[in-house]
Amino acid sequence: MTLDINVGVIADLYEGDSDSVSEQALWSSLRKRCHNKGADNGLLYLQKILTCQLISTTVENTYTRNKLRLYQNITGFDAKYNVESEARMGFMQNALMQSSKLALTKKACLDVVEKEVVIPSDAKQVMAEFQEVGEDTFFIVRWHHFHHGIWVEADFIQVMVNTNTGKVFGYQEHWHDINLSLSDR
Repeated sequence: MTLDINVGVIADLYEGDSDSVSEQALWSSLRKRCHNKGADNGLLYLQKILTCQLISTTVENTYTRNKLRLYQNITGFDAKYNVESEARMGFMQNALMQSSKLALTKKACLDVVEKEVVIPSDAKQVMAEFQEVGEDTFFIVRWHHFHHGIWVEADFIQVMVNTNTGKVFGYQEHWHDINLSLSDR
């Protein structure tokens, strides 16, 4: 989908440079269209699956005309990293989550997780079960952190597996090393 937006006509409605004004106008136009169709929350969905890209700019007299193109994202991939160590702490890949029908056994799912994820020695498995979300069935396994047998609150590792394909599509880690040495404070 390609849209021509005349920045000079709409510049007084929005703030920013011509690129951001054009993008704001685009989303505003789509918001109105969603509202007119009775789908007020539709814009939130569209903003998640569509990417707006400026493809050309032309100057005509006192106006700037921007041509924007909307692209549909094929899949979402969210990742979370530790700022200090740059280690990946989690990810969620929506494409691998699709069409998860119960095809694998619990043992097969645990084998998949064992191959994909390194579990610390002070972790204790607290959950390994199938969960249904709509028509899909996922396998979720979770470990808690135990330091010398004492549970470390809020430390965990969770892995989600597509039970049809045997692929890990989600991983979340909240884990830290326990430092028992006294500080100078």
